[in-house]
Amino acid sequence: YGAVKRAAKKPYVGDNKRRKVSYECNHCKQLFAEKEVQIDHIEPISTFTTWEEFERKLFCDITNLQVLCKVCHKKKSAVEAGERKENRK
Repeated sequence: YGAVKRAAKKPYVGDNKRRKVSYECNHCKQLFAEKEVQIDHIEPISTFTTWEEFERKLFCDITNLQVLCKVCHKKKSAVEAGERKENRK
């Protein structure tokens, strides 16, 4: 996950003298502290048909990972959960 976070790292501009870097959310493009971002699988892990496919998606290449702020990650996860629910019908 380190390479993904490094790619999203930006110099911090603000009043907090202790904070040196921020991370850019791939969706909203706003800057956040490290504790306010999460690593997200672009292609959802939960859509798999075999355990091999699940493993491939879980331990994917960094091109399938992105940094999202907690708000954007929660929204994306909710959309994906809704899609899974619809697909079960």
